Amino acid sequence: MEILIGFNILIIIIAIFASGKFATLARSKGYPTGRAKKYPYFIGAGAFFFNILGQTLMSFAPRNMMTLLFFCWSSVMVLVLCAILLKAYKNMKAAPDAKSKPANQPKSK
Repeated sequence: MEILIGFNILIIIIAIFASGKFATLARSKGYPTGRAKKYPYFIGAGAFFFNILGQTLMSFAPRNMMTLLFFCWSSVMVLVLCAILLKAYKNMKAAPDAKSKPANQPKSK
């Protein structure tokens, strides 16, 4: 039971931490922080849902395999969550600042 609760709390903590990082990066680049702050919560909610769904479906497994299955499934969900958030953070870091003009726009007179 502790494994189930522990991984769910880990997903929530990762989403809260990532939300702060995304908001800070958006603010430093000059973008509004609202959408950037909500994105990790959305991805975290998806990971939380699939984690609970997988744990529920695996509860019908034999008792001696349950702990291993829960641990593996929850680990995969946490790793997928971290991979998606890391990729999104790198893409956000590579985005141009909001104050700079795109290179393909003509100069205004």
